[in-house]
Amino acid sequence: MEQDLYASIYLDTERDGASVAELVAGIVGGLAAGTTVVTELAEIFVPDNEDFRGDADGDGVDAFRRFRYCLEIEPLEHADAAAFAGMVAALLAELREAGFRVVTARDAEGEFS
Repeated sequence: MEQDLYASIYLDTERDGASVAELVAGIVGGLAAGTTVVTELAEIFVPDNEDFRGDADGDGVDAFRRFRYCLEIEPLEHADAAAFAGMVAALLAELREAGFRVVTARDAEGEFS
């Protein structure tokens, strides 16, 4: 059965992409190489948010522009859906607990507004 799993987390920090990848790798128990993290369940890419403007207003449809990075989380072929979702949720919670401004892509794009 084919699974269509994918997650995105917007994160804002002054750190560079490689430093963010190292941080993420430490949280999820993966290995970082440049701006990519590989875990047992997923590959996590840490590209710059091309739409970053820093000065975007409020929580409307442009809220994602307030975040410097968009963590793109792609499950590996063998990843269990529940385990993948748990990893994403734990990553989001740990980043928030560490004091980073983070939001899921759905929240940032106003899908739950």
